[in-house]
Amino acid sequence: MKNDWLESNFSFSFGKNYDESNIRFGSLRVFNDDIVQAGKGFSIHSRREAEIVSIVLKGQFKHEDS
Repeated sequence: MKNDWLESNFSFSFGKNYDESNIRFGSLRVFNDDIVQAGKGFSIHSRREAEIVSIVLKGQFKHEDS
């Protein structure tokens, strides 16, 4: 998936790339490789019972959570 501020490569079934045979690996549901443009990001949204891990390869990244 690619738009003006985000390029995402999905490892598992997610969003428009739904594949019932590739939904999860154990309790891991999503494993994305995202490139986020500077000064951009996701709007505030809820997550229940989820851990988010970000590995920054270049630049800085700010993650805010409720």
